[in-house]
Amino acid sequence: MKHLASVITMIALVLFVGTACAAAAQESVIYSFGQYADGRYPASAMISDASGNLYGTAVQGGLPGEPYFNTNGTVYELSRAAGGTWTETVLYNFGTVARDGANPSGSLTFDAAGNLYGTATGGGANGVGIVFELSPGAGPGGAWTEKVLYNFQGGTTDGANPERVTLVWDAKGNLYGTTKFGGAYGSGTTGGTVFELLPGRASGKVEVLPRSAAEVEIVLEEHPSVAEAAVAGVPDERWGEQVTAWVVTRDGHAFDEAALIAYARERLAGYKCPKRVFRRAALPRNHVGKIVRSALR
Repeated sequence: MKHLASVITMIALVLFVGTACAAAAQESVIYSFGQYADGRYPASAMISDASGNLYGTAVQGGLPGEPYFNTNGTVYELSRAAGGTWTETVLYNFGTVARDGANPSGSLTFDAAGNLYGTATGGGANGVGIVFELSPGAGPGGAWTEKVLYNFQGGTTDGANPERVTLVWDAKGNLYGTTKFGGAYGSGTTGGTVFELLPGRASGKVEVLPRSAAEVEIVLEEHPSVAEAAVAGVPDERWGEQVTAWVVTRDGHAFDEAALIAYARERLAGYKCPKRVFRRAALPRNHVGKIVRSALR
């Protein structure tokens, strides 16, 4: 019996070792950084879109590249090419405009419209970091546009230097993150904060929040005459931005702006309802199929 038990034990061990070997992870390098122009030190976790493209930040590098040694960092995209290779595209170079952020070390996050949001640890109007939004250009290869949503101020009343932050959305379209320094018990080198940012509100003026825009689009697309809808903010002297919609109508259905506005008003809060609705033959989309709202305005 002892001999039989030993044989069973050996068979079990061989099966275990064989299974472990068969399940060994296989690693391969899909892209190598280090040419300055493409970015250096990618410290953040990456995110992906519906097409499997990867997006991330590099702390240093970017244009103009060697031999000028730009150290402000980049936002990049990695796309799988034919044959299984990966190609990098720099979507944005930090530090190419005045008061821009520098050294992005945190992860990115998408909104429903395909815009990217993130933080840069340094730079900005006060030199202690920013929260930024990147909007894709129209069509494949279109240039991405940066908008600084917030300049951190530091000191004891605000945070400073958002380092390796992953921004988080709530259901209302607000963003949450952390800063390494600043706050009531900190200064330039100690402390730290958790912050809430309302990216669509500034100086008491109203803008269309990304999640609110998606909510309006869903409501409009429930109307029998609407095949597709897109919502964006159009500049308004009184309110900062006015909610505006563009729709593609279904075959055989007439376009009725007043009826669509009334339909939305019955189902949405007043401030979310579109003030104008326009008809389009098609909605502008980028290379990953996301609506390019900047091309609607």
